[in-house]
Formats: sequence, structure tokens, C-alpha cells
Amino acid sequence: MTQAATASYDVDRFRQDFPMLRQTAQGHPLVYLDNAATTHKPQVMIDRLVQTYSRGYAKDAEKHTFSRQITAQMEQARARFATFVNAPAPENIVLLQNATEALAIIAEGFTKTELKAGDEIVLTQLEHHSNIIPWLIAAETTGATIKVAPMNDAGEVEPEAVAALLTNRTKVVSVSHVSHVLGTILPVREITGLAHARGVPVVVDGAQATPHMPLDLQEIGCDFYVMCGHKTYGPTSVGLLYGTAEWLERLPAWEGGSDNASQVTFGGWRPKSPPKKFEAGTQALVDIIALGTSVEYLSGIGMGAILRHEHALIQEIIQGLEGIEGVTVLGRPEHRAGLASFVIEGVENPNDVEEFLDQEHGVAVRSGDLSAEPLMKRLGLPGVVRVSLGLYNTPQEAEVLLRGVEHFVQQRNATR
Repeated sequence: MTQAATASYDVDRFRQDFPMLRQTAQGHPLVYLDNAATTHKPQVMIDRLVQTYSRGYAKDAEKHTFSRQITAQMEQARARFATFVNAPAPENIVLLQNATEALAIIAEGFTKTELKAGDEIVLTQLEHHSNIIPWLIAAETTGATIKVAPMNDAGEVEPEAVAALLTNRTKVVSVSHVSHVLGTILPVREITGLAHARGVPVVVDGAQATPHMPLDLQEIGCDFYVMCGHKTYGPTSVGLLYGTAEWLERLPAWEGGSDNASQVTFGGWRPKSPPKKFEAGTQALVDIIALGTSVEYLSGIGMGAILRHEHALIQEIIQGLEGIEGVTVLGRPEHRAGLASFVIEGVENPNDVEEFLDQEHGVAVRSGDLSAEPLMKRLGLPGVVRVSLGLYNTPQEAEVLLRGVEHFVQQRNATR
């Protein structure tokens, strides 16, 4: 196997920054290939959590010293997020719990102000349940209908397939940037352009893109973009919602609390201006600050370098898997992130593969329907085995995976 990392990409040094990677699994060195579910955390992020809780913690938005300090750190993190994705301003970034909440806020807002009976919502066959269920609820509530752009046999959704569904009743298009099952990088800029030509706003689920590639939301041009903190080498309980100034003003507040109200009487209330409009109650203050540290860490490596490293390594893994008897890698997208799913001929339950790799080789992958039941129906499968990369994965780990899959196939054939 050739070296995936370039000479300038020192993956061994980066691995030293992640204490979890020094653990073992079932007596084997941990080979963690489940990064699409969540990523491990750099020591600098962990240190920031401990430091803030130990020496700088307070409730934000008060006037005393430590409150002012933590408020400033939160806003510094917000500004860092805006720079990371090239948003026009920090005010375009809403700090939330996770990407799922962000999608729910958008869909609920459209339910209140944009959708009515007979209107149409356009999704794709590649979506995660988190970008399906909120729109199902919106459709059930308003009488709108959902239209689904089909995937081609390569595992791609072509812009023209989305455009063909757009009518004068279409009120929103919501698509993944990267498929969490096939690794397909969708042409979101082109889809956005076609939708905007019809006056239709676009939501992009970026949970699988943000940790793995450079982002320029102004170039993409979408109206909303959602991001997941724990998949971006940060803590749990942090998600980010990007919205254009126009849409954040237009979208109604989702909930009310102490921190997002500018005026309250028993006759009514007035929310603050965005982004505070959507940030009700005390947030995960320290986690937000720590995610800012994770984003700074990623920027120091360079998202372009991470993308190239992961792309080279997943190509080696795909080539190796396809060389194993009975293994089929799903999808042939022209543009793929560091993620691939496969099946093994005759294996009815992909969980058997996941458990074998964990128990016998210390390899962590993900199996099952991957919260993508409609896509599994399109593929005609009950589930798959998914390999998903992070910035710290190595060619040596890829070899352990491939040996493990080959071992599974050999042992299964021996017992048939």
C-alpha cells in the first residue's frame, strides 16, 4: 500500500495530539474508523474545557469580571466559526446544541411562516433522518408535500435532478453536502444556483462536510448551512447554524427564554436580533469556547491538507476492499469525501462484521441502516458497513482494516 499522506502532512505528529488514540480495544491498538459518527478530541480542546471550568467559569451576559470574560470568549469563538466557513459576519452564526436542532429550527420556522397546503419541499435520496424527519413534521403540520430528487447508479444526485422537481409551489430545497453513507460530495453550489433562479431558498446539511474540507459559504450561496460540533473534533452539545442576514431576520424564534428576549410583558414578547434571537437560555458556554479551540486547531493544519489526506487514504481502502472476495463497495461518485460503505456477499446482518472487526482486530466501524432507511430501500439493502476517516487515520490502520475484513471473509467461508 502506498503512503496516502503527503510529505508535508505529518499524520504521526497529529496523532500525538489525540489521547484517545492511545487506547486499546479488546487488547488491540484502537483503529478508529467511525469518524462520521463522531470524532476524537485534540488535547488542546480538552485543556480548554478544563481550564475554563477550573479558572474562568461563570454565566455569560452579566457585568462581573468572569462573566464578561466568558462572554468575550464565546463571541471570539463565534467569530472564529464565521471565519472558518467564510460567513459574511459573526452575526450569521447561531450557536445551538447540534446540527439536528438547527435543522429542526429551520423546518419549524418554515412551518410557521413559509409553508401551506399544496406547497412542496424538495429533498434527496441521500439524506440522513435528521434532514428528513423535521420536514416530514412540517409537511404533516401544513399539508405540504415532499418531493425527492433521485440518486443515480453512481451514488450521485445531479443538479438537473433537483431542478426537474422545482415548481412554483416549491418553498425550500434541503440537501446534504456530503452523504453520510456513500461519501458523495453533492454539487451544492450548482443546486443552490438552480434553486435561487426559481426564487427557492436552500438549506445544506453540512454535518459530514465541515470536519473534512474547506468551506466557503458565500461561494456556495446557500441560505442556511448546519454544522455539528462533535463531528468537528469538538465537544458534544454544540451545533452551528449559518443563515443569511435576510433569512435569520425572517425566520421566527423557535423558543423563548431569558437570553433571547429583548422585551417581555404578560401581553407578549420581543426577541433580540439575530443571532441571539435563536439562543434561548444558558447555552453550553464552555463547550462553545472549546469548539472554537478545535476549529483553530483544524485551521492550523489546513482543511485542504486534511481533505487531500483523507481522499488519498479512502481511495486506498476502496481499492483494497474491492480486492477481497465477495466485498462490494457501494457507489462510484466522481467526488467523494473520506468515507465509504460496503457489503459482503451472503452476510445478512452487517452488525456481524462490525462486531468481528472490533473483537478480533480492535477496529471501530459503523454498521446498520445508518439513519438512512430511504437510501437503504433504494439500494435494496438492510444495512451496510461504513468506514469513515479523520485527520489522524493512517495507511497502517487501513491495512489493519483490510486484514480484518479478509479475516472475516475467510472465517465465514470456512464455516459455510
